[in-house]
Amino acid sequence: VRRLITFHRITDFRSLGLVYENTPTGMVYSNVEDFRRVADDLGVNLVERHLAESRMTRTQAAESLAVIYREMAPEIDALVFTAMDCEQPKYFHIYMPVLLEEGILTLGQLGDPQVKRGALLGIAESDFRPVGLFYGETMVRILAGESPGEISQVFQDPLSLSINLETAERIGFEFPESIIGAADSVYQTIEGTQ
Repeated sequence: VRRLITFHRITDFRSLGLVYENTPTGMVYSNVEDFRRVADDLGVNLVERHLAESRMTRTQAAESLAVIYREMAPEIDALVFTAMDCEQPKYFHIYMPVLLEEGILTLGQLGDPQVKRGALLGIAESDFRPVGLFYGETMVRILAGESPGEISQVFQDPLSLSINLETAERIGFEFPESIIGAADSVYQTIEGTQ
């Protein structure tokens, strides 16, 4: 949720593309309900498409994504990469050229690996040590006699921002200087995608 809100604040997109496997598991892994709710809260159009990823090889799924992205392009100005296997960075060379050509703003939820390969920006957990410390400290408090019901279980994971300047240039997007300065990782070029 915070990722999508931050993506919107930085890019001010109006219509977001979301591709996912239309199964109960696929919808959970892709956070479809959260995306629907946040898109509604932000007042943006959510354009959804389905891909039966589990019925094909990852390469076939990535090739199908390229077709879907091309078809969606007239309806969207932004797209979020979800949790589908074919949206892993090693497949970006198959469909990233379409997104670059169409000028689509892209959010990589895996952060650096996707941004290196061409996602405009990535917002991800910087590492998992803080969550481990949070739960470790919670267990210590419980073992010391504190009631679990009295201990807050709200953890705000620290997020890392990555941006790709070549992608920005190729799609005609200009990052504000404040975002460039605040980014944890700034990539000058796109790796593995022409």
